[in-house]
Amino acid sequence: MLRSMLDGAGWPDAVLPSYDGAGIGNLASTVIHSLCGHASERDSLPLPPVSSSILDPDLIEDARVIVLVILDGYGSRIASGGARLAASATSSLLARQRLTSVFPSTTAAALTSIQTGAAPGQHGIAGYTLYLPRARRVVNMVQFTAVDGSSMPERAVDPTTLLPVPSIFERLRRSGVESVVVSHLEYARSPLTILHSGDTPYRGHRTAAEFARMLQTEARRPGKRLVFGYWAGIDMLAHSYGPDSPEVSLEVRLIEDALARGLLAPMSRDGDNVVDLVTADHGLASTPLEASEVLPEIAKRAGKLTRPPTGERRAAGVTTTGAEHRRRLAEQVGARGVVMSLVDAMEAGLFGPCPLRSELEDRIGDTLLLARGLHSFPFRPAREHDIHSPGAHGSLTADEMYVPLIVWSFGR
Repeated sequence: MLRSMLDGAGWPDAVLPSYDGAGIGNLASTVIHSLCGHASERDSLPLPPVSSSILDPDLIEDARVIVLVILDGYGSRIASGGARLAASATSSLLARQRLTSVFPSTTAAALTSIQTGAAPGQHGIAGYTLYLPRARRVVNMVQFTAVDGSSMPERAVDPTTLLPVPSIFERLRRSGVESVVVSHLEYARSPLTILHSGDTPYRGHRTAAEFARMLQTEARRPGKRLVFGYWAGIDMLAHSYGPDSPEVSLEVRLIEDALARGLLAPMSRDGDNVVDLVTADHGLASTPLEASEVLPEIAKRAGKLTRPPTGERRAAGVTTTGAEHRRRLAEQVGARGVVMSLVDAMEAGLFGPCPLRSELEDRIGDTLLLARGLHSFPFRPAREHDIHSPGAHGSLTADEMYVPLIVWSFGR
């Protein structure tokens, strides 16, 4: 149904998110199946494991340690499919494949899916910004701040209770399996960290070398465990300089080299039943300034939106007055994007399989505006000192949706 909708909108090369075995949301179930012996945890995740045609479960079954590394923004195009990193430990390589991101292809939604095994429509963190009725404003779901700069009402958003599904760390803990998060030092007590991992032990790194060494140290500790690693550098630079920039290319090579030398090489020598997986939450699209048009300017021609937009400039949620308003919006957007009702998108499976969260329409709006090609729809006009971001994500292009999955096994 979703494919026919997008084909009908003239977008046959849109990449649909996979929730049935070929997407990043399936990784949590794969990890649980490998590390967890209790059927209640193995069988109760919302999404199934990664398909056996992508990763044979027998190859990682009963691993003592799984190291799952997420390189933010490390899309298949940016990463060259992960070929350079895969080549750094070819004798231990199990798989080099490709997964899809979720929809929207953005960090808040994707990292939550990776760390819960639920689709965005199931866990509810279905956008970079969302309208939260309890806060009565649109909230940035990475920083947990109001996008209009206003003060948030006290206790309006509690990251300890916002998720309706347990994290992968909770599930493992119930089965007696330890976990540790290795991520940036400054994120140690951020709301998004608390949302995802709660009181799971946290190791904060400052540099790529420290990141790789911490992953190695944690993988060598005794006992069954999950080591979850996160690196933000590629995404940060791609937003600032563009995904095809020399800065991003160098960053990719530096983090790949750090992982190859600091994690994979030592594991090749003395890994003790350790499986390493490297993937990403999403990729990025190039978004030149000349291919952007401010969303409020489009709305002036199509009819005023009844609420501030949610999401982000390549995957916006808007609230219209109904089907005719939506038709006029689509007319103004033209071939630069696709406009669809949220209900149609939900029923077609864009946000994942049922049951979906009942609050999605409150949080997103009744209509989606998805950017095609290089286009983007910023939510406000540029101010005097604003710097245009030549890289963005959230929509359904191949550059945003495809990420590599690289898997090694050591000492098994």
